[in-house]
Amino acid sequence: LLQSNSELRRLLLLQTREAMKPTQRQVVVSAGRLPSGYVALMARAVKVTTRVTAAGGEIRGSVRVSAKGKTELRDVASINRGQLRHPVFGRGSVLQRVEPGWFSEPMLRGAPRVRRELVLALTVVERKLSRR
Repeated sequence: LLQSNSELRRLLLLQTREAMKPTQRQVVVSAGRLPSGYVALMARAVKVTTRVTAAGGEIRGSVRVSAKGKTELRDVASINRGQLRHPVFGRGSVLQRVEPGWFSEPMLRGAPRVRRELVLALTVVERKLSRR
């Protein structure tokens, strides 16, 4: 059905992207849970991208969280697990324990709202189809 009607497909994809935006913003805000020296740094560096695709009659959404350091990408998965590796003058690199879940928790908290908004989007599409 989605393959055959580009207008409805476009509408559903747009509403899916819109439904994910508040959760994206919450991930950036959640960087405030990191140690004080990293709050501003990560708030600037974190990039949350969403990808919404429709293929084979299915709509799929994915979210990717990344953060660029001075020379390479930061290991956001390790930081999310509670392990922040960073340089310390004269000591090389050290591992610091941090509160885990800085990006996974906002994603999990936002998931029910995203689902509700997607159900509403599907309802709109269903109404448009029933008028035809």
